[in-house]
Amino acid sequence: MGAQKEKVTSQEVTKCRVCGNENIKENHNFCTKCGNQLKKNPIIIDFRA
Repeated sequence: MGAQKEKVTSQEVTKCRVCGNENIKENHNFCTKCGNQLKKNPIIIDFRA
């Protein structure tokens, strides 16, 4: 077995607009303190198609 490759995650910090908690942007787009959605869901499902 080779050496484990660590996942490179950006340590960008997004500040929650609701409670002001600083969240490290990794995989979650919800505030870890209050659960507010930090960014809009990029997946847009078009039901008209």
